[in-house]
Amino acid sequence: MKFEFADQFQIVAFEEIAIAFLQDILGMNYFEMLVTDESSLSDFVGCGEDCSDFPHELASPLLPRNEEYELWSKWVCRKISDRYGIEVADARIYLVDLFRQIKNAKKPMIQ
Repeated sequence: MKFEFADQFQIVAFEEIAIAFLQDILGMNYFEMLVTDESSLSDFVGCGEDCSDFPHELASPLLPRNEEYELWSKWVCRKISDRYGIEVADARIYLVDLFRQIKNAKKPMIQ
């Protein structure tokens, strides 16, 4: 069986933003995962639990999956807006599109 991964041409062009974004927003290391041009923010539902502002309700194993997604999506979209000054309406956005918005945002990234 042959496995074929999605391209990474676009994501690599945003690598600097991707590294900072994944660490700042989700507490994840870019170099310890596979991120492709087809990766979306929603691929990371539940990630970010090490962040101080992570919603504690998401830690419940009894939380229905659709409620978990809604809570996480609202949290991560608000966090992105606060950090980068852009509005993200849906966590199903492709990361390359999100990173393009961040790059084009007027609000500078705070280091």
